[in-house]
Amino acid sequence: MNRNIRGRTRKAVRIACIAALLCRIFWVSPLQAANGNSIRITDATGRTVSIRLPVKRLVALNSDVLEVIRSLKAESLVKGVFSEISRDPSFWPGLKDITRVGSWRAPDAEIIAELNPDLIITYSRNPGPGFAEKMASLGIQVLRLDFYKIHTLEREIQTLGRLLERGREAERLCAWYQENLGLIRERLEKIDQKPDVYIESYSDYHTTGPGSGGDEMCVLA
Repeated sequence: MNRNIRGRTRKAVRIACIAALLCRIFWVSPLQAANGNSIRITDATGRTVSIRLPVKRLVALNSDVLEVIRSLKAESLVKGVFSEISRDPSFWPGLKDITRVGSWRAPDAEIIAELNPDLIITYSRNPGPGFAEKMASLGIQVLRLDFYKIHTLEREIQTLGRLLERGREAERLCAWYQENLGLIRERLEKIDQKPDVYIESYSDYHTTGPGSGGDEMCVLA
């Protein structure tokens, strides 16, 4: 084999290797693109969940998440709300006419399915695990974030900001929150005497203890 033939052979081998490499890259990239259309986050239960993007249709099952959504200027994404919103229409002027989907503890799965949301956001404990399983069987994602516990609030706000493409609004809200929380703690620093307080929650004689959102808010109040 002369030099010209050997040179052409080596060149052909190099081209074949490059072609094989390119084929491998473009064969993998669709998977990478598919993964790029979802985001993995840790929810309020400590579980890692994968949420499909983009999120354009929301069902909000409690007032805590609804207040954060409103603060992030994302009300237009809300297509369904918890029925208890009707008790205080003046507080929710822009959302009082949105479809009611039932109680925050026991929402109506059929009404939610008719709305075809991309995501349902609810508390870590309510509704129970059976609700998430039922929604999953219908292809509807459930995300559990609390938004009432002081030690996790900022993280959850930032998470929701990423999901809804409201990162800048989430940063502004967290900055406002840090400033005011710091002011409260500074003013309480020298207070020694504190009153005994009993907090009653959603039912008679149901209270909250250390580590709960209600306890954290009470101590700072």
